[in-house]
Amino acid sequence: MLDLLFESESFDIVVEKGTTDALYLDSGDPWNPRPETVSKVMKVLQGVHKVLKPDEVFIYISFEQPHLRRELFEAPCLTWSVEWTILSFCGLGEGTTAMNLLRNIINRHLEKSLDDLTTEQALNGSRLFGSREDYHDTLMP
Repeated sequence: MLDLLFESESFDIVVEKGTTDALYLDSGDPWNPRPETVSKVMKVLQGVHKVLKPDEVFIYISFEQPHLRRELFEAPCLTWSVEWTILSFCGLGEGTTAMNLLRNIINRHLEKSLDDLTTEQALNGSRLFGSREDYHDTLMP
């Protein structure tokens, strides 16, 4: 994640779970992390920003409090908009889990992306293989 070797704007969705949490393990004070930790985390975020297509989705999953990372995510060099959803293990409601929430976010994004395809793109399979149902059922059973 510190050196993503993908082309710019090559992903519709990027999911990051635990990479920056691992980088913060030796950061010292969470309110004032070491500069080398901040530099590494910014390198991860800049790499994700580079490979993510404009107006697409970066899903960041962390055990850390959002206010401790907000400044990094809202850095001027990152032109995305940030929306935070805080989950807890209690109070989600029966049958609701973090994985269900993640699945719903990805499903909503896939539906938007699929609806944005032109007929020519859909027929040529430039972004998908198989039908919408095949694609959806493969990723989200």
